[in-house]
Amino acid sequence: MPAVTAASQWCGTRFPLVPALDGTAGKWDSLAGPASFPLYMIMKMNMRLLTVLVFLLAILSGCQPSSDVQRYNVRGSVTYEGKPVPTGTIMMTPANGNKGPGGYAEIRDGRFDTATTGQGPTGGPHHVVIQGYDGKSNPANELPMGKALFDPYETDVNLPTSDTTNDFDIPASAIRQPSTGGSRGKA
Repeated sequence: MPAVTAASQWCGTRFPLVPALDGTAGKWDSLAGPASFPLYMIMKMNMRLLTVLVFLLAILSGCQPSSDVQRYNVRGSVTYEGKPVPTGTIMMTPANGNKGPGGYAEIRDGRFDTATTGQGPTGGPHHVVIQGYDGKSNPANELPMGKALFDPYETDVNLPTSDTTNDFDIPASAIRQPSTGGSRGKA
């Protein structure tokens, strides 16, 4: 039996030896041998091919936005204690049997618009979650939008099947509770 090569010992596994591809009869080379195409290279190429195939399959199987779903732009304002929320996010998730996609937008200086900083939802009932921050970025404490002004505020809305404006006034009951995480406001 041919000797185990340094390459197969390094991997901790005894790989099968492959015949030389240079046409020499009876000559055997190891996986690391210059005269043969190493088995690990074949396995590496197969993994690359498998990765490309999985990626293509994901794209072709529907990981793209559906063109037959109508989305609508939602814009509006978000206030807390009578003042515009400096920065934050608004998420709209389909609710009560609504099968369409949800939407989202960034809140900037108390305003949001899915057409410019997000993606619009479909019409119908949606569950809305709003998160508001003071806008004083503190990367050292992992607070890119600043401190939370209130716990995530949740409410339900029925969006029309057209572009619309929705304004949200976050009630004082949604104030952030430092020790317990606080209660969640529900409209």
